[in-house]
Amino acid sequence: MTHIEYKRKVRTIGICGGIGSGKTTLCELLRNLKNVEIINADSIGHHVLKEPKTITKLCELFGEQNITTTNEVKVNESEELGITKVIDRVKLGNIVFSDKKKMEQLNQVMWPRIGDEMVSIWKEKTKPSQTKEEESTLFLFFEAAVLLEAQWHLQLNIWDELWVVCADKVKACARILKRNSHLSAEQASARIDAQMDNEKRIATAQDKKISSKVHIEVIWNNFDTIKEFQDVFNDIIEKMQKRAA
Repeated sequence: MTHIEYKRKVRTIGICGGIGSGKTTLCELLRNLKNVEIINADSIGHHVLKEPKTITKLCELFGEQNITTTNEVKVNESEELGITKVIDRVKLGNIVFSDKKKMEQLNQVMWPRIGDEMVSIWKEKTKPSQTKEEESTLFLFFEAAVLLEAQWHLQLNIWDELWVVCADKVKACARILKRNSHLSAEQASARIDAQMDNEKRIATAQDKKISSKVHIEVIWNNFDTIKEFQDVFNDIIEKMQKRAA
């Protein structure tokens, strides 16, 4: 018996931008749309941090006592609890955000694994099915702040579009402090400075190596509220849907 395979049209879009640039606002609005799915690279990274190989490697680099905490976990069906070491992301962040070399070491461990997982997700979403799905296009977004720094725009052959979200440093710093009350203004500023700046991020995305094959959208979000950003967002979506038609 011959099986008919159906393949839904998927348009894959990467969203990148520095900390506090407004990616969260953009994704909140996207989630209200039909035929949109958003994959967060940070969530993938949190999963990768729990992998035994990752924990071992990071402990070798930074010292187990410096980046881990203990955690109780169920070790068998009788619900007996055991103690295990897990990466403490706050401790790890305090180390790498204040030392460029240590940040590079962390990235060398994390970025390849996160990239692999992104490709696996993309393959799952785009593979043919034996059941006919919706004929409308699925817009598959990967929210990945360091998409360009990690070279995923070049290494992962999955993109139809790349959206670069930007905000002025003062606005970005205010957003960081609003959602991270434990940080000082100096720490927030240091986290921004540790990342690629807006000008370099835009230039990297618009390099002909990628822009000749992928649509590049630069989005400035210096607005204070989602309502203020709404008109800009509506225009972006209208143009996106036309490109997918």
